[in-house]
Amino acid sequence: MEKAVEQGLVKSIGVSNFNKDQIMRILDVCKIKPAVNQIECHPYNNQSDMIQFLDQTGIKLTGYSPFGNPGRPWKGTAKDGANNEVPSLLDHPKIEEIAKKHGKATGHVLLRFQIQRGVIVLTKSVNPDRIKSNFDIFGFELDSDDMAAIEGLNQNLRILPLSWDGIYKHPDYPFTSELNDKTVY
Repeated sequence: MEKAVEQGLVKSIGVSNFNKDQIMRILDVCKIKPAVNQIECHPYNNQSDMIQFLDQTGIKLTGYSPFGNPGRPWKGTAKDGANNEVPSLLDHPKIEEIAKKHGKATGHVLLRFQIQRGVIVLTKSVNPDRIKSNFDIFGFELDSDDMAAIEGLNQNLRILPLSWDGIYKHPDYPFTSELNDKTVY
């Protein structure tokens, strides 16, 4: 990838689903450090420790699944530490309360939360109206109480564990580090 940057074929390098140790190994040997680390990031798994670590290295966090993947086929099967089912973030009472306060949809609140934290957010939709609506997050700000309430939903709960075909047994499986301490299988 560094050669691709040097040849002008790409502007920057990114990594995905790297933990702290894996990023440190890259930084120890690279000439061109990654610009981003793309990882699952939503209020149930807010990645605050990883954001802080990446800020110290000058790498940005790109967060996928900011809504907690409400359309996942296993919807309703994610469990918190007490083995209770967790509600979809789009239907979470605290998120609904904050959305009502600002006259916005819950999705707007979830996206605004990430933007205010400096996270580059990736959303997915096939609905053109929803895609347009996702841009309606710049006309309001969440206050410190809103941000604290959303931060308080963190459970280090990974909804997309990347556990297919026994990949979690691989020695470089990234979600066993101290920054990713709870995974749902």
